[in-house]
Amino acid sequence: MAQGKTVAMVDSGDPLIYGPCAWTLTELCDLDTEVVPGLSCFNAANAALRAGVTKGKETHSVILASGWSVEEMAVHQSTMVLFTMRTEFKKFIDHLSKRYPPETPVAIVFSAGYADKEKVMHGTLGSILEKVGENRLPFEYLLYVGDFLADSVDRLNRSIQ
Repeated sequence: MAQGKTVAMVDSGDPLIYGPCAWTLTELCDLDTEVVPGLSCFNAANAALRAGVTKGKETHSVILASGWSVEEMAVHQSTMVLFTMRTEFKKFIDHLSKRYPPETPVAIVFSAGYADKEKVMHGTLGSILEKVGENRLPFEYLLYVGDFLADSVDRLNRSIQ
């Protein structure tokens, strides 16, 4: 700044939803910083699912959670969107399975918003570990849990037949 230059820090994630760069606003508070939002991976993943996340049969609220808070948030049995941040996938499923029944629909959205890499995998809490298999999941995925997914799974199954 002393030289009159502008510095930009670009982040491919959600800058203020569990974003890895949120700390910079605190650390650089003496500078005139600006956050320019882009398309959140949460919203990109919602579009990939083609389902309204508040349109469940039983629940009409959404909890955004991290790997650190999944167990304490699961007690509410709301729709959950888990920002994975390198948390072991099986650990998520184990924590969720304590509060949700095995037939609870789940979806994994990989690389949300990246047209060439985006992928959606559907299952249930009881089947998703088998579907994922031994494969190591990439860093860029969100895990959705909730009955709002039941209609999108039904749509998917009808389109396959």
